[in-house]
Formats: sequence, C-alpha cells, structure tokens
Amino acid sequence: MSGQGQGGGGSKRTATAPPLRPSQISLPVLDNSQAAAGKARCYRCGESKPVSEFAKDRSKASGYKSICKDCDRAKSRRYYTENGERVRARINSANAAKRGER
Repeated sequence: MSGQGQGGGGSKRTATAPPLRPSQISLPVLDNSQAAAGKARCYRCGESKPVSEFAKDRSKASGYKSICKDCDRAKSRRYYTENGERVRARINSANAAKRGER
C-alpha cells in the first residue's frame, strides 16, 4: 500500500472544513491604529474596547478571546439559568467519581 487515501497521514484534504464556531474566531482587531492603541471589537456586542476587557486565550493567534468579559459573563449566566439542572448533575457526577462513588 502507498499510504495515501487510507484515512490519516495525508496532507491533502478533499472535503471542505466545517464553518468556524464563534469561539474559534480570533479577536478581530479593527485597524492598525486601534491595534497599536490596544483596542479590539467584541463580536457579540460590537463595541470597540481595550484588550484588557477581553479574557486571555492561548489558543487564539491574538492571545485573547473574541468576546469581551461582560458579554462572556452574560452568556455564561444565561446558559446556567437555562441548563442549571444539567450543569449541577454533571458537577455532582464528576465529584462522585473523584470520591470513588458511583
């Protein structure tokens, strides 16, 4: 076998990549003057804010999340409000596993 076309290892992609989720989009800096001033725009609220208003994220090229801290906090609260039971069940399950319970 030549190794090509047998799933894995090949560098050629035949299928298109799925669209990026908002969490995969790097911090959009508006222009060079704002980048020099240390500002960026939040993709959620659209406001231009100082980079200190964005949480750090080492997986991003910019080093920051693409959503500001205020919007991220609101998103987290909304998720917990809507899915509180599931979140608590997952946490309780993880804690029980750590204690050795099942």
